[in-house]
Amino acid sequence: MYKLITTLALLGSTAATVTAVDPAIVLQPLSTTVDVGDTFTVDVFAIYDAQAELGYDAELTSFGFRVASSPLFSFDGFTYASPYEVFPGSLEADEVVGLADLDGGATTVTINLGTLQFTALGMGSGSISLIGDQFDESGLMGLFYIGIGDPSDPLDDQYLVFDANGLGSLTVVPEPTTYALLGGLAALGLASYRRKRS
Repeated sequence: MYKLITTLALLGSTAATVTAVDPAIVLQPLSTTVDVGDTFTVDVFAIYDAQAELGYDAELTSFGFRVASSPLFSFDGFTYASPYEVFPGSLEADEVVGLADLDGGATTVTINLGTLQFTALGMGSGSISLIGDQFDESGLMGLFYIGIGDPSDPLDDQYLVFDANGLGSLTVVPEPTTYALLGGLAALGLASYRRKRS
């Protein structure tokens, strides 16, 4: 069963190429604890005010990042939010690359990129990080914006490429049945100890 994670905002700053304020990748989970064996999801948002920073609107036309997580979590996949869909080329297992469809990219300040899926494998605290290094050899990592403004402005024809990093921490706890089993074993141990003393 999926646990939708929705309340905690985990921010990652980025290194921009031409703007004063960096865009950010935000991960939004519902709680910071999950049970061992549970599948859980993390929503991914890009935040960038192109109008304030560039003086004109810009579309986020594509994005790419590598998923790095603690060994406590297995990365199970990514569901793309509209208007983005999976890049048609071959990708590594830890890579997510999305392209806008024919309707074009999104222009709002906060853009939902999609949802990461994970499985919690063991107990403890672990982190999830998205790495969108614009200098990655694949050439597909980062956030890619295209300006929408005066056609005579050459900036409108350029991609604005940004590094996209997000980092968050989750704690994995035993399943409730494990707690009940441990409680039962403790009760048996106590009863045995009392019998031996009498």
